[in-house]
Amino acid sequence: MVSTPSSKDSLLEEFFPDICLAIWTTTPWTVPANSAVAVNAKLQYAVVEAKSLSEDVHPSAGNKKKRLGNIVTEPKMPFFIVASDLVPTLEAKWGIKLIVKKTLSGSDLENCRYVHPINNMECPVVIGGDYITTESGTGLVHTAPGHGQEDYVTGLKYGLPIYSPVDDDGKFTEEAGQFNGLDVLGDGNAAVVKYLDEKLSIIMEESYEHKYPYDWRTKKPTIFRATEQWFASVEGFRQVAMDAIGHVKWIPAQAQNRISSMTSSRSDWCISRQRTWGLPIPVFYHVTSREPLMNKETIDHIKSIIAQKGSDAWWYMTVEDLLPEEYRDTASEYEKGTDTMDVWFDSGYRSAPWVVPEFLVNKYCHKSDHHETECLIENKEIQIGEKTEGKWKVEQEGKAPYFSVITHGFVLDEKGLKMSKSLGNVVDPHTIIEGGKNQKEAPGYGADIMRLWVSSVDYTGDVMIGPQILRQMSDVYRKLRGTLRYLLGNLHDWKVENAVSYQELPMIDRHALFQLENVVKNIREGYENYQFFKIFQSFISLGHWPSIGSFGVNTDISVTNPINLSMALGASRFSGKGLCAGSVFKEFSSLKESDHEKVSLSLSLLFSLLSLTIFSGTTSFTRRSCQTVLAAHLLSLSRVIAPILPHLAEDVWQNLPFQYTIKDGSIAGFVFESKWPSVNEKWLTFPAEEVDFWGKVLELRTEVNKVLEIARTGKLIGSSLEAKVYLHVSDASLASRLLEMCSANNDADALHRIFLTSQVEVVPSLDHELVQNISHTGEYVVEDDRVWIGVSKADGSKCERCWNYSPQVGSFTEHPTLCGRCFNVVGIQPTPAMAAAIS
Repeated sequence: MVSTPSSKDSLLEEFFPDICLAIWTTTPWTVPANSAVAVNAKLQYAVVEAKSLSEDVHPSAGNKKKRLGNIVTEPKMPFFIVASDLVPTLEAKWGIKLIVKKTLSGSDLENCRYVHPINNMECPVVIGGDYITTESGTGLVHTAPGHGQEDYVTGLKYGLPIYSPVDDDGKFTEEAGQFNGLDVLGDGNAAVVKYLDEKLSIIMEESYEHKYPYDWRTKKPTIFRATEQWFASVEGFRQVAMDAIGHVKWIPAQAQNRISSMTSSRSDWCISRQRTWGLPIPVFYHVTSREPLMNKETIDHIKSIIAQKGSDAWWYMTVEDLLPEEYRDTASEYEKGTDTMDVWFDSGYRSAPWVVPEFLVNKYCHKSDHHETECLIENKEIQIGEKTEGKWKVEQEGKAPYFSVITHGFVLDEKGLKMSKSLGNVVDPHTIIEGGKNQKEAPGYGADIMRLWVSSVDYTGDVMIGPQILRQMSDVYRKLRGTLRYLLGNLHDWKVENAVSYQELPMIDRHALFQLENVVKNIREGYENYQFFKIFQSFISLGHWPSIGSFGVNTDISVTNPINLSMALGASRFSGKGLCAGSVFKEFSSLKESDHEKVSLSLSLLFSLLSLTIFSGTTSFTRRSCQTVLAAHLLSLSRVIAPILPHLAEDVWQNLPFQYTIKDGSIAGFVFESKWPSVNEKWLTFPAEEVDFWGKVLELRTEVNKVLEIARTGKLIGSSLEAKVYLHVSDASLASRLLEMCSANNDADALHRIFLTSQVEVVPSLDHELVQNISHTGEYVVEDDRVWIGVSKADGSKCERCWNYSPQVGSFTEHPTLCGRCFNVVGIQPTPAMAAAIS
């Protein structure tokens, strides 16, 4: 140090001329560009006297972990200024006794001056920001405004010289004196340390692990330096832009806070980049003065060249050819610039020709590091040489060039790593769709799988993709496709004239249409709010359905997925086969209230087994009511999946066994001609008390299933169709409804069909002798009412056709092995004609 401000002459007077500022740096190569030393005004600093070297720490040139500098070996060391809190730490690290002679605040040091250790220029002590702490170092920060963002800001505040003696190749320039030509991160770094030590300016050098920014592409450490750049000013219309932000819908909503903060604090936009590719900035520089040459004449001439030869002409044509006629005599005095336009600024501005007052962009999509400010600002006013005419300008229109903005994250690999050619983890969309060279390792999934994956992720953050994820998407797709094929198969003979009117439909069918309408409504909201992952959850639910065998449903399914419940109920309702109720519904008890929508959707598909069975007859009311609802589901589902899975939706549409007529009377030959499913107010009028009642029925069925499982474990029954269920309900209203369902006029609403049992009886009292003899029982609370459940062997014998148990089996002479229901169906079936023998 050489001086203090006149107002503080007595502050450090006693220590001159032997007092120094102790700084700490991880980048010695920036010391030649030093312009100041920064302190924290809020910290306390100490002037310390350095005494003899401790016995246990000795300077050693061969110790790479820690090497003390030459100054420590001097007979008399200077006084040092360090942060007071760090004195004990530095004393231990340096192995030197540090005696505190005086303390002062950081603000007391402001405007003191010191001699630069390399170029001998006088530099000031300045007040830095909160980045100066006592967590490490000395509490004083060497400041090079040409090599750091925080240093640069501090330099602007104090008017420090922006000095950056490093060229484009990372080597010291002539301004660095004796270090000229050295690689700053190699020999240059070592040379600076050696020079400082020779000048007695190094206290200690040590190896130190710390975070340092590396270039993601080359995997090499980066060099920060201040360089000349081109900027577009936004000062003239910042407030108008701020006002326009409020009239845009931001997805997600918090994006508005970010763009508002960016726009309000930014006065200029850096539009130049130092790249070997990209759109050139058409500027010439005077070789001697470095003054830029760019005006209307030069721009017009270059525009005409690029119009004919493309933007690459800038790189291969000579300066003489690129300059207009009036400048060619002095062409030798100029060189063309090598900066390119910022690619994000360029891409945002290129959308401007499409944004005219008559047509605004509905949605503007960008990734999280491509700030929407660019398009907002770029499409307002661009001034490079001349003002661009015919573009949407915020200062003229007072509006943003879009109605809404969607922000999305980056795509990462399955491990969460950024995709990089060097890592070999890039997932190519073309390969996903078409497949790779090795189809076994990289099969082609088609465009629909790619689109399905996009819908499955929360794009507002970073998302992952890879082989395993794609296989999962393929499974979801195939199951959904299988479901739609199954629905098509059930409608193979469907005719519109066979439809059952809404008023005639069983209550469970009306409930199914009510739930369908709600599902379509929720999917519509998902599209409108761009929450595609919620739609995807519906797709998963639609795609999970169990396989049906001769003896029932697989045991490894979950009824939280809609088709599971529908298949189970449908099989019981119409085929009567012995489905394993315990295994089908074993997970139903874990459902929460929020899961009911998924389960109710499964109810809307419970009819899917009907048309594949012969148990109810092909023209029965039960079958026709089922197909009526089934057709409504197929038409709605094929249309709501179309925006995400257009190929699958069109495949379904082209295989519809009937024609679909839209409101104007024309036939919809393609799925996208059919329009979005319109709201059916009639379906939505399904009474709230009925919705509540069917919810109770589903919950009750879960509890019945638990008792059936107990009976199965006790070897009382095998299939649930071998069981008869007894119910006692304390609530008279609920008991009355359940009693009605026991004798329902249609199979659809019959309680034993829903429970997958052969019989259900509602008993008025638990004192009955029959109840006392039932060994497998359980209780369930529906709201505040208790329901007692009992299970016994079913009455009667097993019908060989539907497998239900009935006392009527054996009472029909013509078909003694059939129950009454099956006898009525078989009795009306026409006798099949004998096939002619072919010799």
